[in-house]
Amino acid sequence: MILDRYIFRQLIAAFLLTFAAVAAVSLIILVFQTLRIVSGMGLLLLIKVIPVALTYMAPWALAVAACAATTLVYGRLAAENEIN
Repeated sequence: MILDRYIFRQLIAAFLLTFAAVAAVSLIILVFQTLRIVSGMGLLLLIKVIPVALTYMAPWALAVAACAATTLVYGRLAAENEIN
């Protein structure tokens, strides 16, 4: 039980950090692509585009973050011989 909570806490921390990083990079790329396509876009329209872009890329970022978090956590546990 204690080991389950320890591993789950590590997974949650790695998942949140990875999701934030992937979402931030993807959001920056999407904003630059939108600015390139629509050259005369103002700041107000850009603020309206950000939530749409986040909902568009959230499923992809969730999948990438889940895979990366499990790989990082279980890889670290195996490297430190905490799991056999």
